[in-house]
Amino acid sequence: MAKSKNRRKSGTLKGQAKKAGAKPQQSFKNLVAEASAKAVTSVIDQRIQQLGLQLAQNQARELGGIATRLAVMEQICIEKLGITNEDLAERVAEFEDEALGFEKVETVAEGDTVRVTVAAKKSDEKEYGEESNVQITNTGLSPYTLPKEIEEGVVNLTTGETVEIAFGKDDAMKAKVTIDRISRKIVEETDEKSDSTEE
Repeated sequence: MAKSKNRRKSGTLKGQAKKAGAKPQQSFKNLVAEASAKAVTSVIDQRIQQLGLQLAQNQARELGGIATRLAVMEQICIEKLGITNEDLAERVAEFEDEALGFEKVETVAEGDTVRVTVAAKKSDEKEYGEESNVQITNTGLSPYTLPKEIEEGVVNLTTGETVEIAFGKDDAMKAKVTIDRISRKIVEETDEKSDSTEE
């Protein structure tokens, strides 16, 4: 009887040993599988990034080529037709306004789209920096295209007018702004308004 009990105990211990030994093997397989999956994912991510970079570079080259050709055509038109850069910019603005349902006006109001020429400098400097052409949308309203002080400062100005505006902390900066074109959304009258007018 004692021997059979010992055999049962030893058999039970062997079974427990087998079960205990199976767990590390399974864990190792899981670790290998996870490591393999991570390695594959990393390779795929790298490949996607490479393809994305190649695509961006190709598009940049194509767009750069188009921009160059357009610049050449623009220069040819200016020379052959005897127009100025300002005339061309005005014609482009007209097409853009027509597409957006805007009309040209002469005085800036809040919410207008205003094309300006702007240059900036520190308040204690004598000369302004290089001029830039900027299109302000929803002038004087947040979110601002230019610093808030500048946008609020051009409200009520007229086309062709130039103004100097201080901005920044403690008015440390100064901008020189020229109003090139003012565009405003065309508001169509409703039937109710037209009916009340007729009455």
